[in-house]
Amino acid sequence: MRSSMIDAWKIYAGSRMVAEVPSGLVVGTTRSTINEILYEEVCKHFQEQIKILWSHRLKTLDILERSLIFDVKRPRADEELAQTYEEVTVQGGGARVLACDGVWSVVRGFAEKHVEGFTSNVSPWRVQFRLLFSKPGAGKLVPELEPRYHYVMGGIYLSIIEEDVWVLGLGIGEHLPRQTRELLTATVATPERIAALRAYVTKKAPLAAPFLTAEDLELYFTRKTFGGAMVKVSQLNIGEWAVLLGGKPL
Repeated sequence: MRSSMIDAWKIYAGSRMVAEVPSGLVVGTTRSTINEILYEEVCKHFQEQIKILWSHRLKTLDILERSLIFDVKRPRADEELAQTYEEVTVQGGGARVLACDGVWSVVRGFAEKHVEGFTSNVSPWRVQFRLLFSKPGAGKLVPELEPRYHYVMGGIYLSIIEEDVWVLGLGIGEHLPRQTRELLTATVATPERIAALRAYVTKKAPLAAPFLTAEDLELYFTRKTFGGAMVKVSQLNIGEWAVLLGGKPL
């Protein structure tokens, strides 16, 4: 299952559902799935019109010359050597730049310094998230969980992704006790932490606890936390050449 319509969000307090918010308009998917779909569409229908360049990272741009400067990753001759990059300039005078580079946008940063009247304000989320994944087929262990619903349970967001894998997004913020924040941000999976994480999930999202294995919980501590931000800009259009679009997590 690459994506599916969300029928509703079910909001729980412990094991009791306290609200249901209908949807029917929102499609549940993942960022990687969207990238995969876009890539497949380009390969299938637009190979002559769209050229995909891998390992290019935008470094800066020149709005007067209508050019973009990239750091291009080059293969390493030896795994022990540092990654090498080559600076490449691309002329874009006859094109339009869709800047989908998110909260750390190089294009927006350039505009702040060089475009008169351009201003922006970045307001970080007050919460970060860290993901906990089940094994494939886990939903069969808890028939009450329905794939077309997403669940909000005590600061945990629960939803299904492909192959009946369920993912829990654990919210981490200053509203949590210090000991809980330390547990949820820890990077070493000791037996005590694994047990404490199971207890936390059991308390906050009891429907999800039965399908989580010890390995699922252990792998949680290997994953990065991520956040995001709301970005307000004075204009989206930069010099009738670039436009700020989309985003990505912090």
